[in-house]
Amino acid sequence: MTLDNKTSDDSSSMTAIEIIDKVTEHLLNQNKKSISTYSMVQDENGQPVPGCLYRGEDGLKCAIGCLIKDDEYSFDIEGYTVLELYESKRLFKRLAPYVELLLDLQSIHDDYEPSEWPRLLKKLREAYVKIYSHE
Repeated sequence: MTLDNKTSDDSSSMTAIEIIDKVTEHLLNQNKKSISTYSMVQDENGQPVPGCLYRGEDGLKCAIGCLIKDDEYSFDIEGYTVLELYESKRLFKRLAPYVELLLDLQSIHDDYEPSEWPRLLKKLREAYVKIYSHE
């Protein structure tokens, strides 16, 4: 796959670099995690742990949520990682070729504070440019 290669089954799909750029623009403009105020997960003290959402309150979207079209979104995908959606064949076909990239992007949103996003997203983009420029 090259930097400008698109998947053959969907000419409207984005390249890996375009995905990174779109997510970067979205997350840096939003500058806030998309998290739930409720949770079924509890910490060691029995307190609810907020979980990240593809689509959250007040129109917030996570790194993957901003890639999901309105007509594709269903609340049924909430609570599942990108990998779980991929393995259960519920990840949208146009995004499936980029599952590893999506996992990286999901991790940046879910596991790091917004203040760390610019550095991490830049580093991820540089890595993907390097990978695809050698093919």
